[in-house]
Amino acid sequence: ESRKTAKNILENLPSPKENETVEEYKMTLGEAPTITDVGIYKTLYQGKLEKMKYEKEKGLLISREEVEDKAFSVARAIRDKILSIPERMSNELASIEDPYIIKEMLYKEFMIALTELGKLQ
Repeated sequence: ESRKTAKNILENLPSPKENETVEEYKMTLGEAPTITDVGIYKTLYQGKLEKMKYEKEKGLLISREEVEDKAFSVARAIRDKILSIPERMSNELASIEDPYIIKEMLYKEFMIALTELGKLQ
């Protein structure tokens, strides 16, 4: 039979891409969408929105802005911790001649700094 069933059409219909407009979705279909196509698109889009809303409520999804702010804070804390080591240690290290002792002291300071950073939340 040359007619496709509604089930076959739905199974073969591509999902809309994130932020894709109805017009862009029409181009994906290769033809002007029917009322049914637009309804399907709308339903799929609403389903994605509901899923995102659910994930956000459950704490599984956070905003891009929150991630960027946290990443910036962590990077700045790392930078500040690492750059403070020479200031704290320069006088003490200047009086030491043994490279092994200098290396061990620096290693200890870096480990302290990194351990403290590991406790950041």
